[in-house]
Amino acid sequence: LKENFLNISSFGDSINFSVQIFTGLGYADIKPDLTKGSLGNTIVSIENIVGYIWISLTLVVIGRKILK
Repeated sequence: LKENFLNISSFGDSINFSVQIFTGLGYADIKPDLTKGSLGNTIVSIENIVGYIWISLTLVVIGRKILK
C-alpha cells in the first residue's frame, strides 16, 4: 500500500502494533489513520478477529490435553 493507513514508520513499530492487536490488548500509541479511509481500520479489525480465534483455539487444545 502506498498510503500509510496505520502511521507505522518502522518494522519494529509494525511488530509492536500487530502483537497488541493480535492479543486483544487494544491500541496504544499507534492507531489507524481514519482520515485516509477505512482500510486501516478494516485491516486492524480482521487481525483482531483472527487473534481472538487463534488464542481461543490454542486454549481449547491446551485445555483438552490437560484434562485427558
